[in-house]
Amino acid sequence: MRRAALVLFGDSLTQRSFETGGWGARLADKYCRQADVFCRGYGGYTTRWCRAMLGDVFDIFPPRDDIVLVVVLFGTNDSALNHLSLTQHVPIAEYAENLSTIVSKLRRRSKFVVLVTPPCLHEGRRIVHQRRRYRKDATGFLERTDSSLSKYAAVVREVAEYCNVPCLDLFRQTSASVCDGHDFFVDGVHFDKGGQEYFYNQIIAHFQIQEMDLFKVPSKLDCPFGLDMRTSKEMWKNLFRDHKRNSVPSITSITVSEDMISATRLFIFWISTLLCLFICLSSSR
Repeated sequence: MRRAALVLFGDSLTQRSFETGGWGARLADKYCRQADVFCRGYGGYTTRWCRAMLGDVFDIFPPRDDIVLVVVLFGTNDSALNHLSLTQHVPIAEYAENLSTIVSKLRRRSKFVVLVTPPCLHEGRRIVHQRRRYRKDATGFLERTDSSLSKYAAVVREVAEYCNVPCLDLFRQTSASVCDGHDFFVDGVHFDKGGQEYFYNQIIAHFQIQEMDLFKVPSKLDCPFGLDMRTSKEMWKNLFRDHKRNSVPSITSITVSEDMISATRLFIFWISTLLCLFICLSSSR
């Protein structure tokens, strides 16, 4: 029996969401037994590269799979300054087009698509990280700035409005928190444990505001609860039978059904062909 799918699609902020206590890992825990959470985060990637590989990423999910939600988070790498990061920098206009294309295609596959603006850049923390990592080779220059990132966050909001999908404005929220003295980052870009928890709380609150109660989307558990199974020695058999009878068909059963349909069509084709040949031969006589 298949479960509903939640897909997290983005750059390293998404890739690292499955760290211990990460926002993706917390989502997987929250929806365990109801939905499978798939992390499709690619460190260092931009919308240009992810748009190009979108089909390869999502083609692994069979068309019949129930993708309930895709969370899309890009922009930190796209906003890299052109003169310091030629390979990553994506111009604003192209970024908007890439993001619109990604959202439009994902809406055909998923019940919900949520766009997330990249979080703010803690420039002070980023400089400290650079000096610690590169020591004497540290340039003292930032490869991206909070000011440039804010422009990409604005594009996310515009694309969300244009595509009519919800937008979690993580940039504004983290900016306000940093101004209040909070520090959510290990290196100015990526979340520390506190940042991971903060993001998780924000996205759950966003689901509630948008009335996207994902607990109601997966119709039921894939298998009965263990406590119910222990009621009596023979009860588990009845529970399995009743659950299977009332649940959605499994991927295997659907595949078998499709194979039977294909075989039936092939059988009808050959019968029709033989019948036509018979009629033609009878006419020639």
